[in-house]
Amino acid sequence: MTGLSRFLRCAGWTSLWRGGGALLAIVLLVQSSCLVPQSIDALDPDAGTRAPPRIELNKIPTDLLQPVLPFYRQGAADAAATPPCVCHLDFTGLFVQDDDPFVTLQARWFVDYDTAVPSSLAIREQKDMPGSTDFNNPTTERAVPDFAFDAVGQGITTNGIHIVEVVIADRDGFDTTNTQRPFRSVLPGFETAEYRFAVQVNLTQDPNQPTCPNNVGASVRVCQ
Repeated sequence: MTGLSRFLRCAGWTSLWRGGGALLAIVLLVQSSCLVPQSIDALDPDAGTRAPPRIELNKIPTDLLQPVLPFYRQGAADAAATPPCVCHLDFTGLFVQDDDPFVTLQARWFVDYDTAVPSSLAIREQKDMPGSTDFNNPTTERAVPDFAFDAVGQGITTNGIHIVEVVIADRDGFDTTNTQRPFRSVLPGFETAEYRFAVQVNLTQDPNQPTCPNNVGASVRVCQ
């Protein structure tokens, strides 16, 4: 990305994409989470020649549309189990549209990404979304690979709000040389789709919550 990113401020986040050759900016208030423009290239009329990938907001699972998703560390009973059990917050059931059904997209997950904190820039998970192999009936929809968020395993040591983000773009469009926004910037002519989730992390073991609260948000109990 060259220059400063420009964001439209809203109560949640902002979605920005190109459609039919014209740039459409739509403020989408979706439970304090929505698509956000990734770079200044997305606002440049000459940025790209085709529509960027678009996360399907209407298919996001209801349990992921809470303004803040709760995460609890495993309780005492889970910690004492053999093998020990941990709580995961599963980001699953997301879908993305791309007008080119044959291009390979890539999803990159980040946690608390902050260019001022080098240790936060690491890609927590990276997976490809191959294009359609059916040339007779290609599909423009892809399932976004799941991401299991484990605050303890992710090295989070503080309670409070933490931001989990997914960045999706053409796999060949990521700019490996960009130092302003490493690992998530794209080359000229490419654009990204991004989605942010706010997670309330509570690392304190609650004696009244001995096991993972599977009924809260998308939290699941994993024993391995």
